[in-house]
Amino acid sequence: MNEVIRNKYILEESKEDSILKSNDEIELNLKLTPSINYIKSSTIEGNILDEEGKNITNAIVKLESLDKKFKAQAITNSNGRYVFEDVMENFYTLSIWSNNMLVKRNEKFQVIGFMSYNMDFTLKKDENSNTSIITGDVFDSTDNTLIYNVVVMLFEIQQNGERTLKSIAYTNEFGQFAFRKILNGEYFLVFNMHGYIKYFTNISIIKPSQISSLKINMIPDEAKINKTISGAILDSSGNPVKDVFVYLYFKSPNDKKEKIIKVTKTNEDGVYVFIDIPKGSYRVMYAN
Repeated sequence: MNEVIRNKYILEESKEDSILKSNDEIELNLKLTPSINYIKSSTIEGNILDEEGKNITNAIVKLESLDKKFKAQAITNSNGRYVFEDVMENFYTLSIWSNNMLVKRNEKFQVIGFMSYNMDFTLKKDENSNTSIITGDVFDSTDNTLIYNVVVMLFEIQQNGERTLKSIAYTNEFGQFAFRKILNGEYFLVFNMHGYIKYFTNISIIKPSQISSLKINMIPDEAKINKTISGAILDSSGNPVKDVFVYLYFKSPNDKKEKIIKVTKTNEDGVYVFIDIPKGSYRVMYAN
């Protein structure tokens, strides 16, 4: 464990001046600008090896808090090296996954700011494992942002064409998902998220220890992006009126009839709000 040297201020130069006489004095002042990268964080890194001491490439290393919340993920390079940077002070655990290897989980450890932690692990071979991994990232197609909490369903396609649900996963805060211990075969994935058009794709696992990485771009469904309707109820003097029932009417575009779809009450400030409202024509009425 080594201390990490971080610059608290941006490195800058003073103006240039010269001493020309023996009794000359010059003054070189600097105004320091705080560095935006000066944060109380640490680095965790190390090597993942097999029982013969050989580097393991493409091992997945997951950093989690003690309450099992996912914090970050790294994949080992050709030298079996992984790195987590800018890790904040806290207690953590590490989990290491690799094809044909038993999952390795370490005991909890504490990270203290401005330190570098080197943590090497040796994985044991799983004699009964000959499976693959399907992983990927899910993006919003309009702005390329990662989407959190997307439901990902994995179906196995049978020889008769029927689909059998094998597993369900959810994207983490970084838009990532993963299915492990996948046998050879044909699979069908469904990506579902409120406000987006469902996404479907097929994938083939044709060899042992295959790692398939997908990039999924989901298109927003404008018809399902719900809005909010809000307002205030005031008396003739402009004072808010609380506990007033407010009725939301929806006007059907087909038969032009109106119907009440939601009811709420005003709060202390006379304010009401309706959430999760789809596109359409609306009006409100109130009653004491």
